[in-house]
Amino acid sequence: MQIPKKPKKQPLVKKVCTYEGCGKQFEGCRTSKYCEFHRIQHNRVKEKKEEEHVTVRNQLLEHDYKTVQTLTLKCALEECGKEFEVKVYPRQFVYPKYCPEHRNEHKRKSFLEGIKKL
Repeated sequence: MQIPKKPKKQPLVKKVCTYEGCGKQFEGCRTSKYCEFHRIQHNRVKEKKEEEHVTVRNQLLEHDYKTVQTLTLKCALEECGKEFEVKVYPRQFVYPKYCPEHRNEHKRKSFLEGIKKL
């Protein structure tokens, strides 16, 4: 029969709470970050990110198709103008704004910087 090992207790160290604006001193192990109050999750309020509108990275295509269609659209990135195909589904209105080469934000920025250098 195996006897389970007891976990070793870490020595307590004086630390400062890292929650923004707290700065309270407490005793904790080497990995603890927060004081007793801020260890509870709902006491650490996180700021909510602002939701961006759907049309920032995509486009709205209003249609009344009853079957799946294939449309050819132009890339919305300046200086690109390539055409790409999109399958349009019934009751779906959000579709990509950019061609497959420029769907990534990093690729769009590097493409525009490359044009400026020329």
